[in-house]
Amino acid sequence: MNVRRGLFLIVSIMILTAFAVFPAQSEAVNYNSIVVTASGFSVNGGPQQPLVNLGPFLAATNSIGILSFGDGIAPAITVNADITGSLIVGTGTNVTLSGTAATAGANVTVNGTLNGNVDTGTGFVSVNSGGEITGNVDTGTGFVRVNSGGEITGNVATTTGSITVESDGAINGRVGNPESMFGNVTVLSGGSIDSRGGIPSINTTGTVSLQGGDVSDRKIVDAYSVITNTGASILSTGQYAIDKTSGNVKLEDSTVSAKMSAITETGGNVEVSDSDILVGGFNSSEGIIQNTGGNVTVRSSTLENSNSDGNGILNTDGHVFINYSDIDVHGTGIDETDGSVTVTDSTINAGEYGIADTGGNVRVTGATSVISGGTGGIYNTDGGVLIDTGVTVNGGTGAAIRSTGGTVRVLGTAGNEATITGAEGIIDTSGD
Repeated sequence: MNVRRGLFLIVSIMILTAFAVFPAQSEAVNYNSIVVTASGFSVNGGPQQPLVNLGPFLAATNSIGILSFGDGIAPAITVNADITGSLIVGTGTNVTLSGTAATAGANVTVNGTLNGNVDTGTGFVSVNSGGEITGNVDTGTGFVRVNSGGEITGNVATTTGSITVESDGAINGRVGNPESMFGNVTVLSGGSIDSRGGIPSINTTGTVSLQGGDVSDRKIVDAYSVITNTGASILSTGQYAIDKTSGNVKLEDSTVSAKMSAITETGGNVEVSDSDILVGGFNSSEGIIQNTGGNVTVRSSTLENSNSDGNGILNTDGHVFINYSDIDVHGTGIDETDGSVTVTDSTINAGEYGIADTGGNVRVTGATSVISGGTGGIYNTDGGVLIDTGVTVNGGTGAAIRSTGGTVRVLGTAGNEATITGAEGIIDTSGD
């Protein structure tokens, strides 16, 4: 009898031990922490177990507070359990989140490879050098940061959380959601966002700041404001590059391209300095910069529209200032402004009119300034026109200056006169 009791006791202990090591799949278990290394794993700070026993702990019925994978773990691991606190993926480790694995509320740090969608709700996502997430990322109020050498291949969105792409970091997918993202987006020098055909690349009502970073393939839309500098580029293969901002747009030392219009429908001012803006590839009469809610200022920059009938600066609610810059278009250089136009030491070369339909005065100064229109120079101004010493106005087949609402003054000194040319000179003015 004693022998039988001894055997029964031994068998009972073995069964209990087996259940401790291999938890039943049907039981929902909440683990505070599971730490996995290349040599094994521990549960809730307990003794190390072999990796071959890990699978049941990551079952779909379970939840894990902290799930940490160290460096160089092989083979690849699939997680089916929910993660509620934090998820860490080490360098050289490959982890897949299955469709049952929720990450709501968790902070996610990736140094290796994480496959699958990540939806944290409030937690942050940080992808470090050598790290990659292949899947969509949505953090709600949490931030997303792609550090130097990190990469996300998928769409990225927040509600109020910020998105930052550092130097040599990349997001290969869309950023933001229409009417539901309010967080700011920052791309540092060498960082990039490439929507790979997505429409648009960045969609947020927050501020978009490109500090030398690149946005390729599609546009920035609905931002509160857009600020670019230090060699930044927005290279849109679509119709627009920057569309529907509620605030200001400021480009400095940047390159912007689009098929129909580079900057359109802004709620505030547009300021361009030391930049190149190129529009072309579409049969359109839209402007390079158009439909602005404030002033347009261009300094030391080049604006070019190669579209047939394409215009330069079109339909502004404020004044237009062109300083030390070149505008080259097939349509009209500056058209339909509510305010005045001031051109200083700049060239406007237009296939149709140089400057037309202004709501205020036109002033052209600087001996290097040239206003040239194929069918007219300066037409239909509500105010007067001042042409300063050394300036050239060429009306082509039309008049140099025509249909002004005020006086036309042409200044000059001996040997440095203004030049007025065209089929017709200055005609049909309301003033002197």
